[in-house]
Amino acid sequence: MKRAVLALSLLVVLLSVSLPAAAGLDGPRVPTPTALDLEPYAGRVIYVDFWASWCQPCRSSFPWLRELQKKYGEQGLTVLMVNEDHDRKAAEAFLAELGGDLQIIWDVEGKLALAFGIEGMPASYLIDRSGRLRTSHIGFEPKKAGEVEAEVATLLAEKAPAEVLQEEGAPDAAKE
Repeated sequence: MKRAVLALSLLVVLLSVSLPAAAGLDGPRVPTPTALDLEPYAGRVIYVDFWASWCQPCRSSFPWLRELQKKYGEQGLTVLMVNEDHDRKAAEAFLAELGGDLQIIWDVEGKLALAFGIEGMPASYLIDRSGRLRTSHIGFEPKKAGEVEAEVATLLAEKAPAEVLQEEGAPDAAKE
């Protein structure tokens, strides 16, 4: 029992450092000039993807992520692409070829990657409308893209926190 409590406590501490806005915790933000500020996306499902120009699976994932954003963007999905290249010119050449209109966050020093604890590339994190981390994936396999898309669709079908409060009869925070 003590180990379970300790493990849960450690998880809360890690999330408070790496996903303060996403987890809804009051922990410090990730200390980097390109901090991953999720506040502008409150109430949306967020797909955070770490990538680099030298990553072959990343090359395969980009077209799929563009289509995912196009298909589900109006339903509340935001795809954020966190670049881990040390050579920005290589990343920009990659984007010129494959990037489309995905939102790019530059993490040249790797501080976001460290905060998220990525273990391979691409690494993706799916955050629900309430700001909770729900799933993560290492790598990209086209044959599993349908499973990941189903996870996205499931989270999009869940109500945003404000919608739940309104249905329960709580006052609308936006009107107060």
